[in-house]
Amino acid sequence: MVNQYYRRLNRSVSFALLLFTGLSIVTAVIQVFMYGFSLNNIAIAVGAALFYVFALRDLNREVARSRKLEIERYKKEREREHILFERADQRMYDRKGVLKAMA
Repeated sequence: MVNQYYRRLNRSVSFALLLFTGLSIVTAVIQVFMYGFSLNNIAIAVGAALFYVFALRDLNREVARSRKLEIERYKKEREREHILFERADQRMYDRKGVLKAMA
């Protein structure tokens, strides 16, 4: 499943995922030669913490990007409303001028 969605992941999240997996494999190999220390458990805990940090950074980046897009959309909508208001105001003014000329 990771291989299927690997290309869709952000670069930092995919790096954290590779780091988590690689760290576990390296500590398992070291564990073969250094019996007595539980390096694999420590590596999993460190890898999970790093994965959390990278995922949180990615989430913050996405929130900032979404906020920026929302502000840009709001500004465009406000400009469009202003243009429509100006057009409606100009039409009202033109109609009042026509009515005054007819009276």
